[in-house]
Amino acid sequence: MNRRQLLAGMIGATTVGGGWLWTQRSDRGGEKRLEPTAVETIDATGSTSGTVEIPTMDSPVLLEFFATWCDECREFMPTLADVHASHGDRVTFISVTTEPVGFSIEESDVQDWWESHEGSWTVGIDPRLTLSEKLDVTSVPTTVLIDRDGTIRGQKTSAQNERELEAFLEPVL
Repeated sequence: MNRRQLLAGMIGATTVGGGWLWTQRSDRGGEKRLEPTAVETIDATGSTSGTVEIPTMDSPVLLEFFATWCDECREFMPTLADVHASHGDRVTFISVTTEPVGFSIEESDVQDWWESHEGSWTVGIDPRLTLSEKLDVTSVPTTVLIDRDGTIRGQKTSAQNERELEAFLEPVL
């Protein structure tokens, strides 16, 4: 291996590693804004059929991306419910499935999952991954914190315990 190949390999590894590290940071949020995006919502417990615009001007948004097949998402629901009960009056909670609703899964499947896991806030669908792509969501669960102005204040790519989720919300409370 010559010096040029070694240098190219090192640069490539640094780029990939830096990109991975970037996706794992929860404090990267203040650097990016989300332009208003309409999300289709479904009729389920705590949610009505229609659309919601994210970000909202009424309050900060805790946006949770999930999938019905995801065990970690299922295990995260009680934590989300507890934090929603504590802060749902100051932060708008919206959960969005990244599954292709209307293609390989039906809306009724999402409704059933939602109700069986005691969701009680707005639930939406992103079957064409429009919102997911805007926020660089590549896995579930992913939690995104957005302030009233649309500035992304944090993003996490795994479930959190209640203490961690409370700390994640702190910048907008």
